[in-house]
Amino acid sequence: LLHGRKESRKGKAPMPVALKMRNYLEVTTPKHRDAVVSIALSTHKLAVERLRWNIPSVQRENRLCRRCVSDVETPEHVLLRCMPGSENGDEDEDVDDLDERAKVVEKMHDLRRCFWRDLARMTPHMTPPVDAHEDTSFLKSLLADRPSIEVTAKYCYRALKNVYKLPMYRPL
Repeated sequence: LLHGRKESRKGKAPMPVALKMRNYLEVTTPKHRDAVVSIALSTHKLAVERLRWNIPSVQRENRLCRRCVSDVETPEHVLLRCMPGSENGDEDEDVDDLDERAKVVEKMHDLRRCFWRDLARMTPHMTPPVDAHEDTSFLKSLLADRPSIEVTAKYCYRALKNVYKLPMYRPL
């Protein structure tokens, strides 16, 4: 998310800046700041990063989302795209696991709905990306947007905390 990132400057066009105090470092709540920094620096516990360090390494296209098991588990996917039904999961899971999965899915729907509502209130010009190929640039915009960084950081913290309740999907 940091590669090619452009910083806004007063009265000038945005351009890449190597050394600068980033907006997300000014988030006031430490847990929220840690979550947004983990996303910006790829130190999160999502499959796209964690499974690359397995021996043998898991191919990127096989690092699937623990919630929907249909797309690579990236921050963009988890925060902006993943919309599984509560029926997703392994047929061998017991009832308690399926109940936990359903709770996580329902909670994520609520978190995302509240995030979009709060974001629209803070920065009405920010609208959800239509296509998945726009997700990375949209997430970069969220991290660079000073008015909405507190709302974004809170959502990142709550969403990651919720997703981490489920075990990571590991391909056979």
